[in-house]
Amino acid sequence: MHSNDSDNLNELSRSNSPYLLQHANNPVAWRMWSEETLEEAKSRDIPLFISIGYSTCHWCHVMARESFEDEDVARLLNNGFMPVKIDREERPDLDAFYMDAALRIHGSGGWPLTIFATPEGRPFFTATYLPRKGGPGRAGLLDLLPEISRLWKEERPRVLSSAESILEALTGNTDESSSRSEDFPRTRLSGLFEQLSDTFDPEWGGFGGAPKFPQAHLLNFILEHAREIHGGEQYIAMVEKSLERMRAGGIFDHIGFGFHRYSTDRQWQVPHFEKMLYDQAQLILLFINARNLTGKTEYAKTAREIIEFCCRELASPEGGFYSALDAESEGEEGKYYLWSRREFIEILEKLVGEDEASATADRFSLREEGNWSDPVSGKSMESNILYCSPGSSDSEISSDWDDMRRALLSRRNQRRLPSMDDKILTDWNSMMLKAIARAARVLEDSSLLQKAFETEEFLRTRLRGNDGRVFHSYRAGTASVRGHLDDYALLISAYLELYRSSFDAQFLEQALSLSRIVDEDFLDSERGDYYLASREQREVPFRSKHLYDGAIPSGTSVMMDNLLLLFRITSDSGFRDRAEALLKAWADEIDRAPIASTSFVSAGHYLLLGQEGSGPREIVVVGDGKESEKMLREINGRCMPGAVVLKKDAANEKLLSRCAPFTREYHAIEETGAAAYVCSGFICRKPVSRVEELRRELDELPR
Repeated sequence: MHSNDSDNLNELSRSNSPYLLQHANNPVAWRMWSEETLEEAKSRDIPLFISIGYSTCHWCHVMARESFEDEDVARLLNNGFMPVKIDREERPDLDAFYMDAALRIHGSGGWPLTIFATPEGRPFFTATYLPRKGGPGRAGLLDLLPEISRLWKEERPRVLSSAESILEALTGNTDESSSRSEDFPRTRLSGLFEQLSDTFDPEWGGFGGAPKFPQAHLLNFILEHAREIHGGEQYIAMVEKSLERMRAGGIFDHIGFGFHRYSTDRQWQVPHFEKMLYDQAQLILLFINARNLTGKTEYAKTAREIIEFCCRELASPEGGFYSALDAESEGEEGKYYLWSRREFIEILEKLVGEDEASATADRFSLREEGNWSDPVSGKSMESNILYCSPGSSDSEISSDWDDMRRALLSRRNQRRLPSMDDKILTDWNSMMLKAIARAARVLEDSSLLQKAFETEEFLRTRLRGNDGRVFHSYRAGTASVRGHLDDYALLISAYLELYRSSFDAQFLEQALSLSRIVDEDFLDSERGDYYLASREQREVPFRSKHLYDGAIPSGTSVMMDNLLLLFRITSDSGFRDRAEALLKAWADEIDRAPIASTSFVSAGHYLLLGQEGSGPREIVVVGDGKESEKMLREINGRCMPGAVVLKKDAANEKLLSRCAPFTREYHAIEETGAAAYVCSGFICRKPVSRVEELRRELDELPR
């Protein structure tokens, strides 16, 4: 490791990004991405060497230790290139652009992402992890850097032609249009479920083989729509098997809770040990939605455990949530989470005796020789990952398991903790806000709702400017980087969920205000879709657009859902018109790869439903007394994906009427002081005044 002496620091030392700061003392003369950096590259007539990663990326650490701390590599980079470091979590717009280029060239990508580009930022060569020295089938930086430098000097036209071809391909990817939205998406919902079934692992759950990601958005898609499909119960069973297997596996932290990023094997036993906030948020939603659909309490328990982990280990004292915990501690991946069988038993036998301690170790598959192998080298490791038999409840592991778990956690906390990426991101925090708000409503937990309010206040006061616009990142008291489409879309979605959980109309007002900014800053008015970067981010080489879901749902998909919800909440047809334009703009892409954009399909699915009395439901409850509260409890106790519920009372009547003007005509029925107005499939029923009548109304609605 290079010295931390201030004389050795490069420009990254002025950054606020944990990832960039990790490289501040490299001998590489790293620069941050800026217009000034690009101008200097032009004046020196040298190409850019762009390295993109994030602070908890294991292979980013490996490449840094091997290459970026090496004097020979640094000399080649500093003399022939403008080295630029980018935090993909801080600049998802740049990451998306260069990842698209990598996918165009190689058909695959990942991090660390390595880009060679012209001084204007146009890519002409891409790679992922590169070792210092080459080997069989893989180039090394010591060989590659001189060759790229030679090509730039001696074969410039060839390099520029490559860059032009890549840019044309990327431009064409977002210039395509379609007029075939009229048959989308109802006709292909069943086909999409068949595709998901084809990739489902019937033994271990989840999709595909190793490595295996939770892919919560796919499982949530199934939960939301399975009841609309013939034989839908089999698809719900697929989700339940996946949840059972994941919760039992090593991908779940049985001691401290929360989920690791992915499993290196199809059995969910050997994880990649990062813990990402966005995974926790999506999995909270998944387990809460499963609880809402099935009524099974074990799903609520897991959701609460994930929330407990986030509040204990990722919560900022100011109110937001940090981004991630590293996979490594003391330079070794997973070391913080691993156990020897002997240590495990020694801790527990003080509580429950040697026999029960040994039996508990058996239930978690702990062995004297270790129970896993390194996924890269195949070497057998002399340590243990905790995993148990699928379906094992805590009480089946041991009646004393909760006390034992706390003792193990106390001992584990004495180890060196994995490093924290302590930046707070608007998009990921918005996902967490939505998850906690929904959990508060479904579980009827006022303490969770209070936590949601605290998170919302943090986002509003720390990550919003005076003009209402959003910043993407916050760290050490400073908000930075203009918000991207994902930030706005996910924050709007969180506000709509928070309204549903609290019925405070100020959250509707916030959602509407943010949607106006999205139209001003991100909308392509000719094509009808959205750019990822705002029009103010002029240093971006090309303003990308994104449909496909990645680690999180795309901002485009979330905006489709937001537009349709806002239309149904406000009755403003402008929102529906923009949703229809967005649907039309991406119809060809949906045709090509619907399984890659299930979040968009899910949102767009509701656009064309209703002609047969099915589809989305809108319910307005009016009143201030006990009867209206009973009605809300009845509604909240049901699984109604996509339902819009409004609450009108004396306290919010004026503000609600500004956001949803049609509610001015909705009044309580004098007999009970309450009323429920139920609409389904664009057909409204006669208002009812008692919870028993509402229950019958809801029971009669098509499923």
